[in-house]
Amino acid sequence: MGDIFGPPREDPAAAVQRLVHDSAFDEVELIVLSGLELCTSGVDRQALFDPAVAAAWRSLPDRARDSALREISASFVFRRLMRIVPQTGKVEHAPELNILRDARTDPAFALTAAFDGSDGRGLRMFGFGEAVVIESPVAAPGRRRDVQRMGPLGWLFRYTLASKPIAADVLVKWTRPALPRKAKGRVIMAFRRGQDRAEVVAISRRGKATRNGVPLDAGTLDDVVSGLVRN
Repeated sequence: MGDIFGPPREDPAAAVQRLVHDSAFDEVELIVLSGLELCTSGVDRQALFDPAVAAAWRSLPDRARDSALREISASFVFRRLMRIVPQTGKVEHAPELNILRDARTDPAFALTAAFDGSDGRGLRMFGFGEAVVIESPVAAPGRRRDVQRMGPLGWLFRYTLASKPIAADVLVKWTRPALPRKAKGRVIMAFRRGQDRAEVVAISRRGKATRNGVPLDAGTLDDVVSGLVRN
């Protein structure tokens, strides 16, 4: 097991600045976490958390949740995602975790991109200053029985950091591949600070699109989808 009082990898504030700077040029890998790891980190109480994962976490007995907290904390220490500052006794998390949690706690905007009529997992995005935190699903390696037994708590989520133009391009590309078999279409919902209602773009299986219920010309769809992130 790692040293809980081990040295930080680098100054946390400087590390965040470095990651944001790098994200202006390319999508930066932050971290891959399971649903269980997100719940033990408190992310389940933050913006647009996956409801299936949250429900699975709440259904666990108190003893199981306490055990998970201890095991995940030990894992985070081993992976150098968490340490205890010797001088203060406070818990200090790695910059990647801090970016993820800060972006979800008070995002400039939050966005979901989901499949209508299908349980296929889509994208989520969270505004982080001039950058965007992108959450995308990751398939578990192979057909691991331990992951399958965990249900939604075993789902894996990949987090990256990107500039708004790069994140917008990711979202546009998400609208193009073939739909999952049961899906009726795609629905993108963008929530902005200070606005009462979400902006909704819906794309049917046949490619017909609407913005807040108003039909969209096919030639403008990419610009509208991109604008959900850029604006």
